[in-house]
Amino acid sequence: MFKQHDNFIDEIQPGKFLWKYIDFYKFFSIIKNQSLFFCKASLFYDSWEGSYPLLELQNLKKKLLETELKHTKDLNEAKEKANDTYLGFIKRFEIMKTDTIINCWSINSHENFALWKLYVPEKNGVVIKSNVENYKECFKNVEADVNATKIHYIDYTTDFFYKNLIPKDSRQFRGFNLSAPFVHKRKHFLFEDEYRTVIHCDKNGDKLKNYKTNDKGYFIPIDLNSLIDEIFVSPGSPKDYLEFITYLLESFGIDKKVNNSVLDDEPYKFLE
Repeated sequence: MFKQHDNFIDEIQPGKFLWKYIDFYKFFSIIKNQSLFFCKASLFYDSWEGSYPLLELQNLKKKLLETELKHTKDLNEAKEKANDTYLGFIKRFEIMKTDTIINCWSINSHENFALWKLYVPEKNGVVIKSNVENYKECFKNVEADVNATKIHYIDYTTDFFYKNLIPKDSRQFRGFNLSAPFVHKRKHFLFEDEYRTVIHCDKNGDKLKNYKTNDKGYFIPIDLNSLIDEIFVSPGSPKDYLEFITYLLESFGIDKKVNNSVLDDEPYKFLE
C-alpha cells in the first residue's frame, strides 16, 4: 500500500495530473498483467541515478575522519580506516541501486510534445492520464510499502540534497540517507518534471515474493480503474488506432474514455 516516507518531502498538491507516455507493447503489458512495471534503478539510462552529489560525499569523508580521530591520534591510521569505511558506503550505495525499483510519471496540466517524441517516437502508443490521489489509491491492495514523491533537481557538483527544501544548516545531515539519492536527479532532466514511486526491496522482503518479476524489475499489481482517468493515443496515429485501444480496454473490462491527442486538433476547429 502507499506509505508516506519521512525523507520523501518534496510532495505535490492534490489534484495535479500525472502522465505516463508508453508504446503499445508496454501499455498492453499494463492492461494484460493489471500491473505497473517497477524497474531497478541500476538499469536507468542516467548512470547518476541513485548516486550522491560531490558535497555529500565530501561531507561523509569529513565526518568519518572526525569519528576515527576520536579513537586514535595517528592521522594516517585514522585516514586509512575512514577511507575503508567510505569505500564500504560506496559499495552499499551501488547495491541499493539494484535493490530499489521505481515507476516514473510526469507532472503536467496537459500533454507534452517533447515527451511524446522521447518515449513514443513511432506514434504507436498512448499516454495514461491520472492524478495524485488516484495514483496512490491504485496501490491499495499491494502488500509492499510504496513510497512516492516529486523529483527534486539539483547540480550534483555544487548542491547538497534537499536544496531549498529544508534549512541550510541541517541539509547536509538530513541529506545523507539511503533514500535521498532516489528522490533527486540532475538538472539536465528537469524537463521531465517527474513524479516517481519507489519500493525498497530489501525492506519489503517476503512482501514481493508473490509478484511477477524478471531480471529488470517487478510487476506490481494495481487497480487500473482507480489509476486511469483517461487515455490519449499518439499524435499522428492512424484513425482506427483509437477504436483499437478502446476495444482493447473493453476486452479487459476497463471502462475509460480514449481520446485523440490534442496535438492533432486542427486550427480554427473550435469555430465549427
